[in-house]
Amino acid sequence: MKTTRIIALTATLLLAFCLALVGCAQTDYTKNFSGDWKLASVTSDGETTNEDDLAMLEAFGMTVGLTLNDDGTLKFTMLGETIEGTWKAKSATEAEMTIEGSTVVAKLADEKLSMEADGEAMVFVRGTASTSADASSAAASSASSISDDTEEPMNKTIIDDDLITVTITAKFQDWTGAVGYKFTAVNKSDQDLSLTYLTDSFSVNSKMVDPYLFTSLNVGTSADDRLEFDEADVASIDDLVNVKGTLELCDKNTYDEIRQYPITLS
Repeated sequence: MKTTRIIALTATLLLAFCLALVGCAQTDYTKNFSGDWKLASVTSDGETTNEDDLAMLEAFGMTVGLTLNDDGTLKFTMLGETIEGTWKAKSATEAEMTIEGSTVVAKLADEKLSMEADGEAMVFVRGTASTSADASSAAASSASSISDDTEEPMNKTIIDDDLITVTITAKFQDWTGAVGYKFTAVNKSDQDLSLTYLTDSFSVNSKMVDPYLFTSLNVGTSADDRLEFDEADVASIDDLVNVKGTLELCDKNTYDEIRQYPITLS
C-alpha cells in the first residue's frame, strides 16, 4: 500500500514537472515580426495622415521604414537617416523595440504593426520603404509631371500710405493647388509691423472664404509674400473674381492693430 502511494505521488510530481516544462517552453515568435515594414499612417495631436500625404512625402524622399532582423537587431529609417536598435518578440502579437535607450511596445494585428509613444502613433504594413535613389527618381518623375507655378503678371498697388506700400505682382496657382496673389510689401514706418487679414472679411465671387496671410516686416525692410486660398475654396486662377476683404496692419511685437485696409481685387 505504501509502495502504491509512493508510485502515485511520484507520477503526480512527474506530470506536474512535465506540465511546468511545457508551460515554460519558449515559443519563437520572431517570424511574426521579422522583415521589412513601411509606414502606413501617423497620428499626432488627433490628426492622422492619409495615403496621399504619405505618397507625397515618399515622392520627395521623406520615407519611413523599419527592418526587424532575425538576430534581434533593427534599423529604423526616417527621412534619409538610419538609426539602429534591438528588438525581441514577447508574444505572438507583441514585440519590444529599443532605440537609443528608449523602449516601445509594438502590437501586431491584421498584418499591421502599431506603436505609440508620447501621444503619437505610427502604423506600419509589410513592405520596403523607398531608398534614397528610388525617392530621387520618384521625385524627379513627380516634378516632371507637375508644372511650375502658373502666373498671370499684375502691377496693382492696393495700399500706399505713410506706413506701408503693398503692390500685387501676379495671380498664381502653384503645384499644390493653392491659388492667390503674389505681392511685395514695404515697411515705411519706424516700427516693426505684421500684415495679416481681418477674419471673416474676405469673399471670392460672393463666397465667404478666409485666405492665408501673415507677413512680418521689420523697420526699413520689404518682403515678397502671398495672399492665398485653399484649392477646396478657390479651384483656379479663373475663379479669382470679385475678391474683397480687409487687411490688417499690426504692431509685430504687441500684436495691437494699427490700421485696417479694405481692398478689392479681380
